[in-house]
Amino acid sequence: GEDAVYFAKKGYSVTATDVSDEMLKVTEEKINKYGAADNCTIKKLNLANPVDFNFEQKFDLIFSNFGGINCVDEEVLKNLNDVLSKILSSSGRVVFVIMPKFCLWESFYFLLKLKFKKVFRRASAKPFNVKLDGGEVKTYYYSPNDILNIFGKNFKLEKVKPIGFFIPPSFLNNFFSRREKLLSVLEISERAVSNLSFLSNASDHFLIDMELKG
Repeated sequence: GEDAVYFAKKGYSVTATDVSDEMLKVTEEKINKYGAADNCTIKKLNLANPVDFNFEQKFDLIFSNFGGINCVDEEVLKNLNDVLSKILSSSGRVVFVIMPKFCLWESFYFLLKLKFKKVFRRASAKPFNVKLDGGEVKTYYYSPNDILNIFGKNFKLEKVKPIGFFIPPSFLNNFFSRREKLLSVLEISERAVSNLSFLSNASDHFLIDMELKG
């Protein structure tokens, strides 16, 4: 619900979605806590089920943050290409933040740990089971070109940006929490390369912004 609250507090009308009842409950609590309920509604939605995309209104922006798209396979994304185009307004946009097929930080970390089988785990054609909150989530990795090939029929590219090329992944938080000066340098470096789209293929995540074709 962090993004839903952020957009709602900016005055936008937001429909926050998730497939998890527990996450929807957390979202509702945050919306109420931060006084964003007037601008935000909640809906249970499964990306793999087109029937769930039954909205009365059309949207100017569809936003999926930090790996939500990585939880579905290519066939689901192909269906989303058509489904999303039908619920967007003219010149509507989709913005996805996705984990690519390679992450320099992650590979370096596994090399140091001598876990050689995991160095290029993202590049595998098969999904990878990622441990999360005591369970496992089947995770698929996509390059920017993969996303463009899937969504190119209905959408045109606006921009691609790296996220986390210099900024370390969250699993290194404990290490860098004790090295604030180093982290500050990495943050400055991250801002300096934020518009170098080719680095998206080696970052922890990348942002891809696409506009509906007229």
